[in-house]
Amino acid sequence: MPKAVDSVSKTPPISRRSVQVRSISATKVLALALLFAIAALSVVFLLLQ
Repeated sequence: MPKAVDSVSKTPPISRRSVQVRSISATKVLALALLFAIAALSVVFLLLQ
């Protein structure tokens, strides 16, 4: 953990901000994929009933 904090503090704020934005977009994509998978599973479940 201290090594990661060290590298973050050494990087300039611009790159740190871009990394934060990238991680936020990645989490958004993951959440959308999870929602899509849940919707598809529910549709399949309804069709199988």
